[in-house]
Amino acid sequence: MVSAVLFPRGHSDGSIFDRKLMELNKGMRSMPLSLFLSVETFPSHSPI
Repeated sequence: MVSAVLFPRGHSDGSIFDRKLMELNKGMRSMPLSLFLSVETFPSHSPI
């Protein structure tokens, strides 16, 4: 999976990356990847 490359388990913050990976997997089921990436790139607290 691409997400496995984005969030390697060997990282020092493995637990955080594992949670992000779970969030990504849930997001993939509920919305398109492009929408998920746009939300990650432009958080709601950032001005448009």
